Amino acid sequence: MIIRQDLAPVLPGKNCFGRMNKKKFLVIHQTGNAARGANAQMHATYQINNTKYKDPREASWHWQVDDKEAIQSFTHDVSCYHASDGSGDGNMHSIAIEGCINADGDYKKSVENMARLAAKILKDENISIMNMKQHYDFARDKKNCPAQIRSGKDGIDWNKFVQMVQGYINEKPIVAGIKVEKPKTDKELADEVIKGIHGTGAERKAKLGSRYDAVQKLVDEMFKPKPVPKPVANKTVTDTYKESGTFYPNDTIIVRNAPSTSATIVARYYKGEHVKYHTVHLKNGYVWLQYTRGNGQQAHIPCRTYSNGKYGTLWGTIK
Repeated sequence: MIIRQDLAPVLPGKNCFGRMNKKKFLVIHQTGNAARGANAQMHATYQINNTKYKDPREASWHWQVDDKEAIQSFTHDVSCYHASDGSGDGNMHSIAIEGCINADGDYKKSVENMARLAAKILKDENISIMNMKQHYDFARDKKNCPAQIRSGKDGIDWNKFVQMVQGYINEKPIVAGIKVEKPKTDKELADEVIKGIHGTGAERKAKLGSRYDAVQKLVDEMFKPKPVPKPVANKTVTDTYKESGTFYPNDTIIVRNAPSTSATIVARYYKGEHVKYHTVHLKNGYVWLQYTRGNGQQAHIPCRTYSNGKYGTLWGTIK
């Protein structure tokens, strides 16, 4: 399980009481949302988007967990709206975990991850397992939550869940099976987007949550085409200058070990591939892009013709 943060704004009186949590209890919930896609990221994104409304819904919780990850929306010093007991200890002085029950997730794995996270929080915050409670225990209306655990779904009732948590507390270390992930920078996420890791459209927006706009802006900038090599005043046909970029050939192009058609052929680049270059040579009737090969040796790929200060059509795209 991966543990990470996607924090929502803290707006006392709107989506929480403020930073006054004495952390006496840990309260276990389940979302009640079995829809496909109702995973941890969807619920974390909901908490962020909720603050954008003029009158936010008075509901908030610290963590949401699914079968793959646990996402923190509020730090533990925040008193959230989750326990249905007004300004009682449930809301004011407890930490809340919501377990996901989405139909496209692995329910048992989700509960296992929630137990692992509960053990870690109890240990980190020095809370007794006796003070791990159900939402039902605090709710004035005795809300049936966590409903699936309370009904013993898949053989996991409350007693079994408590045993699972105690088992993880007894592990040395209790974070066995947990990977605490350092938040990635916008640039790292943008690189992942370009590689297709976060999908497209609504899927990407859901996965990136509050980071979406900043990351997408970087992606757009990274895909903005760079100017192609152009004539430089007073340069001769043997001029060389530094320039970095990425060349995407439109057809098969032969690569040589020097900027000359008589040099040794060392590779070929095909349509659909790309090469990152660092130097430009105007020599031997062509514009040559010099790059470093995987073996550390230098190579040169022509990208257009050049003669007497005149450039031919580029044989691809440069970004």
